Amino acid sequence: ELENLEMGASDFGGIVSKLKRQKSFSEDVISHKGDLRYITISGHRVLDAAKLCNKREGFRYDKEGIDSSSTSTDVQNKLDGATGRFKSLYSKCSILGNNLKDLVDKYQNYEDASSGLLSGLQASEEAVNKQLSEAVAVDPKNLQRQLEETKVLQGQVAGHQIAVEKLKKAAEVLLDTRGELLPDKKEIEKTVDTVVEKYNQLSKAVNDWNEKLQITLTRSLSVQDGLNEMLDWMDDVEKSLKEQSQVPLNSAAIQDAISKSMALEQDIASRQSSLNAMNEKVNKFIETTDPSTASSLQAKMKELSSRFCEASKKHKKKLEKMEELKSKLELFECLSDKLQSYLDKKTQALSDADIPGKDVTEMSLYMQETNSELAEQKKDLEALQHLVEEISSHALPGDKSVVLEKVNTLSKKFRAMEETVREKEEDVSSCQQQMDTFRLHVECLKKWIDEMRERIPTMQPSLNAETLKKYLQNTKNLEDEWISKAPEMQKMTSRGAALCNLISAVTSPAKSRGVKSAISGTLLNGEGGTT
Repeated sequence: ELENLEMGASDFGGIVSKLKRQKSFSEDVISHKGDLRYITISGHRVLDAAKLCNKREGFRYDKEGIDSSSTSTDVQNKLDGATGRFKSLYSKCSILGNNLKDLVDKYQNYEDASSGLLSGLQASEEAVNKQLSEAVAVDPKNLQRQLEETKVLQGQVAGHQIAVEKLKKAAEVLLDTRGELLPDKKEIEKTVDTVVEKYNQLSKAVNDWNEKLQITLTRSLSVQDGLNEMLDWMDDVEKSLKEQSQVPLNSAAIQDAISKSMALEQDIASRQSSLNAMNEKVNKFIETTDPSTASSLQAKMKELSSRFCEASKKHKKKLEKMEELKSKLELFECLSDKLQSYLDKKTQALSDADIPGKDVTEMSLYMQETNSELAEQKKDLEALQHLVEEISSHALPGDKSVVLEKVNTLSKKFRAMEETVREKEEDVSSCQQQMDTFRLHVECLKKWIDEMRERIPTMQPSLNAETLKKYLQNTKNLEDEWISKAPEMQKMTSRGAALCNLISAVTSPAKSRGVKSAISGTLLNGEGGTT
């Protein structure tokens, strides 16, 4: 069933359906935790019984002489197999669930980005074709009307750029998905290519039309009127460049501002031809006009050319800064989302009860892996702290406090995670040390018990009274020694019970820190309840 779930779906609906099936499947897997615990406990009872049987000299199970060690090996192998397969299934199921949820989120983002974009571009294409089908007006008044309509059309087409960029990014993220879960990648690539191509064609068509109208208008106006119109336009451009440089700190708002700036850039570029045509017109006109008028027109033309050149440079510089800010902001959003997701998942992982069969050694390895992960995530946090300093200088006051608070919150969560991992690691290390100490005590007691068994007299027939008295005295001495060990045995039993509780607490949720500390203190003090 798991292998079937891991296979790719034909469409988005199939992926959503698989996610629902995975959730149900995951619940079924989790419900078997209790069964595994029961089997593990039962199996350990068999193993304990087998160990006792092996210690009895010459003990055999039936006439055929089956050694209990074979039973012990068989049970242990079955326990290891069941535990290993369950842990593997549980892990694969969790990974599949995360991958499916991640894929659904990415695909939903792609669907949202592509939804309506093609129809929107189609509507813009119809409007552009309608505009292009008109003949270029011959009088300045109608040319001005056509230019105004074209400017609106330019804004409409440029408005699609945000959606196109969003679609490209969503598709890029979706296509980066590993594994075989993703449906037909070629269809996604084809859709994106179609959208981008249609947008580029529309943008070029409307810009070419605007440039054609600008040149025609310049030629239709008188020299003086043309210069005045260009200077008025220049005033508007310079006013736009002086607008507030601070912007909302989110990638969508930045992209919107960039789209508007690119529309202005297209307008500036389209005016270059008009400026050249006006310059030629002025040069021809001054050849036949009086020196005073010629001087005035040359001064205006020189001023216009200088301001045009300066405005073009300033705008390019402003656009480059906005693009740079957008890249930094996208990186900031990506790193902050990545770190937030990691902290949420890791907090949940440390809070959830562990699957059956995980021992202290495995927990120790898990904590080492977590420490390595934290070291990598710390680099992202440091990068975030550096980025927030760079982008906050461009932010509106309200947005600046929001991004600073976001980084501060992530820093606090990260420090709390480091502390939780450090405490858990200390608990695991302490538990490991106490287990080692306990094993040494147990080995000493086992050695003493074996020696006691060897010292027990073997009963022989035909013993005289003197020998029996000697045997009896030796037996009493052994009994006294055995009784003297009773407190130590009782203490060892109590420590063993406390150690079992400590192991259970250490391999359980991180939130049971208080319980672990109390149990650990009991072990260190040599106390503990009897079992």
